[in-house]
Amino acid sequence: MTSEINYLETKYSFQSVIGENDASRYISEYSIEIYGHCFDEDIEEMEPVLIGKAKVLLLLLGLADNNHYSYRYIFDNSMTMSELGGVIYDWEKDELKKKFEDWFIDSYNSNILFIDRIEILPPYRSHGLGKKIIKDVLCRFSGCFGVMILKALPLQHENKSAPINNDWDVQMEYNKMEQDEKMATKKLNTFYKSLGFTQLFKDDYFFYNSALKNSKLDKININE
Repeated sequence: MTSEINYLETKYSFQSVIGENDASRYISEYSIEIYGHCFDEDIEEMEPVLIGKAKVLLLLLGLADNNHYSYRYIFDNSMTMSELGGVIYDWEKDELKKKFEDWFIDSYNSNILFIDRIEILPPYRSHGLGKKIIKDVLCRFSGCFGVMILKALPLQHENKSAPINNDWDVQMEYNKMEQDEKMATKKLNTFYKSLGFTQLFKDDYFFYNSALKNSKLDKININE
């Protein structure tokens, strides 16, 4: 299998449950499959190859405001949301933390786009694909959010004690990735800062305000 790809194709999938008005109505979860299209001298175009996956959560805080639905239930919906809520949400006051709210007060949209994970198979890493995927997500959801958030979480340290029991995890080769957690996190921090994301708090969460100019993200050309 060649690691030389000519262009990427991202396939977004989403499902919605119609029923009781609970937190899931205000959290839209998108699964993304990333395919590489390759060309060969003898074959005009080879079949696209699945080279990565990603997951994105769109928090519909604007809709929650319209329905007078407390953010508390949104951030208490899952472990992922609870961790994010611990960073940007004041549980006692039942509102967003002032520092966070002040930072994106000029944004035209109160929704939050959270990039939960991006996974790229080993042969396709270190080719700049990660930043193009982030830019593609940004473009596809343009106008749908005011702030984009992601966490510098090294996937190889996410569930270190959990057994690898599926083919995708085997292909990811977590055991060959940086095993020093501090070093792995530092590398991700450096990567996200190179894209112009802001580290608002002393943690591993990074922020992008759609109302502010970001020359570093602007330079990324997904048409190449």
